[in-house]
Amino acid sequence: MIAHFKGTILQKHPGQVVIDISGVGYSATVPLSTFFKLDKVGRTAELFIRGIITAALERIGVALVPNYCVTRELMGRRLKNVFPSLDLMEDQFYIYKKKKKSSLQKHRILVDYLNSIKPAEFGEP
Repeated sequence: MIAHFKGTILQKHPGQVVIDISGVGYSATVPLSTFFKLDKVGRTAELFIRGIITAALERIGVALVPNYCVTRELMGRRLKNVFPSLDLMEDQFYIYKKKKKSSLQKHRILVDYLNSIKPAEFGEP
């Protein structure tokens, strides 16, 4: 997993930036707070790539990432595992949401819906 990169800004749009590093353009999803801190196109930028997690913490509220990517946030109680009892056989994934947003109705509705899904709906026997 890429954790950090530094290079020339090729493109930038709210929520997304493309950085040129040695002739290869890397696209990264960034929260708006990061986007507004970026310099102009053609200037150097340095990013620590945790876009989805940062987005969950700052604006979206939900992230679908491997558990090892959010260990720090879980230990710091900034994120909460939405499905702690979900144990997949092969592709391990967890869904997290910002703890402060746990009481929002739209989040409760999403969690209730996702909890209602049965493994058979994913093609499991």
